[in-house]
Amino acid sequence: MNAATIEFGTKGETLARLAPLVADASFCAQILFSVADWKRDADGLVRQIMDKFGDGLLVVRSSGQSEDTHASSMAGVFDSVISVELTADAITRAVETVMASYGNGPDSNQILVQPMISNVEISGVVVTRELTVGGPYFVINYDDFSGRTDTVTSGAESKALLVHHDSVEGLHSPRFLRLIAIVQTLQTTCGNTLLDIEFCIAGDDITILQVRPLTMHGRWQAAPDADVATSLNHIRNGLTERAAPHDEIVGDAPVLSDMADWNPAEMIGQTPRPLALSLYRRLITDRTWCEARFDMGYRRFAPEPLLIDLGGRPYIDVRLSLNSLLPDGLADSVADAIVTQQLAMLRDQRDLHDKFEFEIALSSMDFGFAEKAKRLGVADMGDLEARLRGHTNVCLATRHGELQHLSDQANQLDAGLAQAGSDLKRADLLLENCRKFGTHPFSIVARHAFIAMAFVKSLVARGAVDPSTAGRLMTSVHTVAADVVDGMHGVSKGTTTMDAFLGFCGHLRPGTYDILSARYDAAPDLYLKGSMAEPAPVEPFAWTDDEASALQTLLDEHGLETDPAGLMDYIGQSVAGTRADQVRLHPQHLRCARSAGGLGRGRRTQSGTTSRISTSERF
Repeated sequence: MNAATIEFGTKGETLARLAPLVADASFCAQILFSVADWKRDADGLVRQIMDKFGDGLLVVRSSGQSEDTHASSMAGVFDSVISVELTADAITRAVETVMASYGNGPDSNQILVQPMISNVEISGVVVTRELTVGGPYFVINYDDFSGRTDTVTSGAESKALLVHHDSVEGLHSPRFLRLIAIVQTLQTTCGNTLLDIEFCIAGDDITILQVRPLTMHGRWQAAPDADVATSLNHIRNGLTERAAPHDEIVGDAPVLSDMADWNPAEMIGQTPRPLALSLYRRLITDRTWCEARFDMGYRRFAPEPLLIDLGGRPYIDVRLSLNSLLPDGLADSVADAIVTQQLAMLRDQRDLHDKFEFEIALSSMDFGFAEKAKRLGVADMGDLEARLRGHTNVCLATRHGELQHLSDQANQLDAGLAQAGSDLKRADLLLENCRKFGTHPFSIVARHAFIAMAFVKSLVARGAVDPSTAGRLMTSVHTVAADVVDGMHGVSKGTTTMDAFLGFCGHLRPGTYDILSARYDAAPDLYLKGSMAEPAPVEPFAWTDDEASALQTLLDEHGLETDPAGLMDYIGQSVAGTRADQVRLHPQHLRCARSAGGLGRGRRTQSGTTSRISTSERF
């Protein structure tokens, strides 16, 4: 029998046929018999099993006629029994358990008895195509800690490794390299490239426990393998380009994140539509992101796109982010040491990706600066501290009108539209206006909001206020989100007309900026039916005498040129300004710049309705 004539049988039959033909793999010794054989001579089969497997534990497995066929795998439908003791009673109970799981199936169904493999280090399943769409990957789902051989097939949590068919040489694990080589041999031996293979690894032995054809390929709508290879090459080239040294960018090899800084995972999703991704880049991550920071006095360098597209998945280059959040004028040697250490922290503590702004970046002087600087372990932090202090004092002064001026720039979004001519020119000008008068000033206001939140968090960390006080401070800030909730409640109670409410925020798409999702004014009955809970009242906030005294001590200690009332004013203006800008745009601007193609996701407001207007903390 040669490779081209190997045919799949039952589980046990297939293993018996493969065992003499695949030299690099181990196959368990086995006894295979049918239900009819057991009914005819159960005692004889028990003696045969005990004679063949002289000691140790056994595995009694199903090997049904309907399992592992080209039409259906029936994986997990029938019982198998592990850790069976080598006694007549235990063997009998295990066999009859498997037989019972066949129900009224034919007596030609089989039972497979094998020795239990000891000292298992890795167990799992390999499929030779990605199961969702049939992509050209070896997918290894494995468990490397339990010592059992059935954790993956039983549905227990496991790890996964995807290896592109043309990139096997990129694997670093000698054992997985051997495993893939065995899988490729099995593909040839079976005359079938679509296989589902169960395995375990103990020491130097890779044991094949099951081989069956994949049965899901009829539902695949896969891209051609050549297109996948082209996309992977594009990704590889993009990563290589990002990793290259840069004359003006400090820090070692970059870290990519879909949650840090402008957080594309939340803003446009992990697999955005091409239009959403294109708009996001044009409006924010191509150059607006860094130009806004340059205007605030952060480190200057030749503008670089912040976002990299890896096969349709957007990622932020965190090395660029960290460069852009250092104060301008810091010596390159100091900046390089700081950014390199920050990147190392992020590599070591991956749970900090969504806490990047407050746990990794050093973009302002807050009351926790000393502790964060200590964690970095960089010797020369004096210049950074001095420059951040000066930068933060400049930011605190923006509460005297500048923050309001930034928000007011949204009133210029119509500039030049009447003279633009064609619809295409109008669209292009509108996008540029949205960038210039919308996302650019918004980026600055949002950066102030991050600085404000860093103050609040560090006040709690230093013990100047307790968490409940910080919470009262934040809820005292009046935002447009509260106006929307009030309006929804008013509509439900009949105190606000639907026309008035929709005139204010009908252009919003609750929960998303996907153009396929209906806006408030397109489906008001969907979003506003039923009663809405009355929003919680906004309570005014003031520092107690003790809090004001403790806060003034911290401000003096850090050389910050404001008083407790001024800090509260800055926090309120920054947070309120960020959230207000998100709904101030006229509906036509929102249609063009925010809703088209799916810009963003939302969070829950007090009413339970989701709206993007309450997500400023992610910028």
